[in-house]
Amino acid sequence: MYNTCMLKKTFKCISIILSIFAFWSFFLSSADASLDFSIVSVEGGNSIRFSRGDLNSGVTKEIRIRVTSSDNVQYQVFQQLVSPFVNQRGITIDRPVLLASILSGSSGSGTTYLSNYEPVNRGEQLLYTSSANGASESFTIVYNVDSQYLSDSGSFTGLLQYTVRPVSGGQRQTRQTNVFIESNAELVVNAEGSAAHNLIRIDTKENALPGYATLSFSGNSGKNLSVYMEVLTYPINNLNFELESGILKVSSEGAVNGVLSFQNVVDLPRNRVLVYKSTQQSDSFSFRFLLPPDNLAKLVAGSYRGVVRFSFETDSEVKSFNIDLDIKVSPLFEITLDFPQGPISFNSIVLGIDPQVKEVDVQVRSNLHRPYVVKQRVGDLLVNEKGQSIPKEHFVFRQEFVDQSAGKLTNTDFVPVVPGETSVFYSDAAGSPVNFKVFYRLTPYAGMNAGDYKTAIVYDLGEM
Repeated sequence: MYNTCMLKKTFKCISIILSIFAFWSFFLSSADASLDFSIVSVEGGNSIRFSRGDLNSGVTKEIRIRVTSSDNVQYQVFQQLVSPFVNQRGITIDRPVLLASILSGSSGSGTTYLSNYEPVNRGEQLLYTSSANGASESFTIVYNVDSQYLSDSGSFTGLLQYTVRPVSGGQRQTRQTNVFIESNAELVVNAEGSAAHNLIRIDTKENALPGYATLSFSGNSGKNLSVYMEVLTYPINNLNFELESGILKVSSEGAVNGVLSFQNVVDLPRNRVLVYKSTQQSDSFSFRFLLPPDNLAKLVAGSYRGVVRFSFETDSEVKSFNIDLDIKVSPLFEITLDFPQGPISFNSIVLGIDPQVKEVDVQVRSNLHRPYVVKQRVGDLLVNEKGQSIPKEHFVFRQEFVDQSAGKLTNTDFVPVVPGETSVFYSDAAGSPVNFKVFYRLTPYAGMNAGDYKTAIVYDLGEM
């Protein structure tokens, strides 16, 4: 009886001890739970999503971390990419594509890190250290995507883990969130003419605008991108006349994210040439095609057609565009006069002084490629207000070429200026442009009457 009672009492004591131990274990568990935290996307939900539109416009995403603590123990917060970014085809991004930074001023106490964007990697990354007394805190992490490492398109998913643990050691707590990146890494390029999608038109009419080719690209993932220009067909007209090299010009402008090979006006190259380089995600630039007025006389009037190819090339792909060149050369047939010494006027002509010589600079521009003639038409001989004229042997003229011009001058030595029409220049059979000077000389003579002597001289340009 005694032994039985003692056994019962012993069992009851053990039960009491076990109950107290269970209660103490529950109390310790409750104490650990006093350090807790939550993560919430500012956009809502518990994941981070970057759409293609976000990547193109540089949109960032934010996560708000809130830590609650009541045990007066200093703690730290870490983040870690525990699963790399993989798309639906099993392609893994092995570069630091996700960047993180702590939003300035988003915390009230303690110390935040990542004041600038830093890559999120597979190792633990310290985000925050609390105050010494482990006060509750919240702060915001800003995420961005470094698109230069998006070398493939598709939907990429990675797993991000956050950890809170006391500095002195102890139980840690973790939370995880998925990060989704919709990659538009496929290179998108475009080349467009100013007259139509694949057409550049140049018209030589006065005040006509140059023709343009506008080029752009997006989605380059940090690769070396090169753009080449190649003339597949140099402009040629329906008479099988080809533009001479050096007549059609080209220049470039734009390109804030790359380097253009030339920006000054240069001759349109006939061979394939590098015109642009970049490693950036996107850019736009243009090429201007023009015919300087000084070159128009060298062209046969009519329409010329050509083809220019622009090629966008990386290590893995080539995308090319052909753009037609349509050049309209209007007929040109004109004569211009220049008076280097001012209007032809002979003043203070008296016996005993040297003869006076005046000059006229004559320039003919024509692209008709037909022969022509320049004529001089003189009214009366030089006469004064009393009708008295100067003998023709004292008023003479001659011509000389300004440069090496084709054609024939009629008088390279002085001959008398006579009333009526006189031919002074004959072009070659091709009607080539010309530039020549005409010199008029007046020589004083005995018995010359005083007065102002005048006449009218007109130059005519006509086809032969």
